[in-house]
Amino acid sequence: MLLSATLMASCTTLANIIVEDTIQDMVNHPGKTQGSTSTTKALDKERIQMIKEGKCPVCRGVGKSIDGKYVCATCNGTGKYIEQNNTQP
Repeated sequence: MLLSATLMASCTTLANIIVEDTIQDMVNHPGKTQGSTSTTKALDKERIQMIKEGKCPVCRGVGKSIDGKYVCATCNGTGKYIEQNNTQP
């Protein structure tokens, strides 16, 4: 019983990490997402809306992962949108 609970918790954590990595990749490389055009457009629309509301599009304004164990690396746990400066010196 304990083993199955541990395995389920591990799978949930792994799934959360995979989802967060996928979202992070879509934010960093919006033109390189794999999936249908309608899905890509919907994600882009949602991302733009989150930014307009001042929320981090990666963690959706929460500041942490879905399970609450990890701090969002994009907004450093604030949940607020931080404009990334993509110019390099």
